[in-house]
Amino acid sequence: MTSRPVAKIHNKFAEDTATIKVTQLEAAVRQLVQAIKFYFYDGDAVSIHSLTRNAEEILSKLLIDKGKKSMWTATVDMVKEERREEFRRKIDGAKNAFKHRVVSETNVIEMPLEVNELFLLFSTHAVHSFWLEEFKKHPELILFECWYITHHPDILDGLTPQSQLIQATCAGFRHSEVSKQEYFSGLYDAAIATISKL
Repeated sequence: MTSRPVAKIHNKFAEDTATIKVTQLEAAVRQLVQAIKFYFYDGDAVSIHSLTRNAEEILSKLLIDKGKKSMWTATVDMVKEERREEFRRKIDGAKNAFKHRVVSETNVIEMPLEVNELFLLFSTHAVHSFWLEEFKKHPELILFECWYITHHPDILDGLTPQSQLIQATCAGFRHSEVSKQEYFSGLYDAAIATISKL
């Protein structure tokens, strides 16, 4: 008895099936925006990690095409050559495990939570530095930069493009006395106003 060939699933879609068209840059930024929303509203850390690392990976590859390096690549380059592989394994362990082809129900993944914030910064900084028009479409990106700059003033002095303007967005807002959710909602309109000045 001859078995019938199995139709490919994409052949079953109707001709008028709705689709969207999106560039890889737009896809990366949209993932980043969702990750930022999850971050401010204490969403699932694993989802934040996956969305952020996917976005950063796309942005890093796009920067290579521009002859540029991402902050993550530059950070890896600063590590002593004999320790780089170990460093990458520690930072990339969760990212690789979440999309690995070989999986196990009992495989426990240890994911440092501060890596999420770090890669949100790396990705936001990349969009701000190299795709300003895309950056200006999303107040969430400014809000995260503002949050990070004001919470780590000694680390990022002058690093972010237009950092003084970004800082002015949240000047006078007592960020130490509010939750992340209150910060996000309280400064959203101010972030939109800042976009017009970039």
